[in-house]
Amino acid sequence: MLSVGLLVLSGQPAYADIEETAVVESENIINALEDEVSIEIADNEISYDEEEIYECIDKLDIDGINRAYIEYGLKPVSSEELAEIFISGIESVNEELDDGELKMLSDGTMVESEDDSFYLQGGSTYDQTYWWGKRRYKSTAAANQWVRNLNRTAAGEAAAAVIFGGAPRVVGGLCSAYCWYLASDVAYYNGLSNRGIKADIPWSLVGYKIRKQ
Repeated sequence: MLSVGLLVLSGQPAYADIEETAVVESENIINALEDEVSIEIADNEISYDEEEIYECIDKLDIDGINRAYIEYGLKPVSSEELAEIFISGIESVNEELDDGELKMLSDGTMVESEDDSFYLQGGSTYDQTYWWGKRRYKSTAAANQWVRNLNRTAAGEAAAAVIFGGAPRVVGGLCSAYCWYLASDVAYYNGLSNRGIKADIPWSLVGYKIRKQ
């Protein structure tokens, strides 16, 4: 479901073993946590078992994810810290639902309450929110602007705001190196068509996927 992209070399993204390992482990974590997370459409919230999330991640191998964190210039995390990242992400989404900033659609997808463009086809610019992170759709022009913003961004909350379209409390130690890697992939896939891109970015940052709309 999710894959890690790296810098552009010879006109296309370069994938190293260390990132491919992180992809598999990211998929394992998200797939495992799906059993502990429930989208409650009637209640307009995401419910989860916090203890089970901790236990679930504690049973999984996160060495590959930490190697990718180091590659991106980020601080490695423990299993407990990785669980807290996803728990904080879910809580952040629930707060936005409670405040009316997000609305939950009938399929469980969450979009910005004021955004009426989520139903549009290729070339659109809007965000979809999930319990695991964000799916960001960018038109060609919007993707180009995103690349510029990523390359200019500082660290910490400023970087989180540019990456996710807001400043969630879930990311710590963000640096410009990670933003540069992400910008490189966005630029590459944006150049493959005139329909823009879509990007899946988990709260954990590692395991993002960029592709054409």
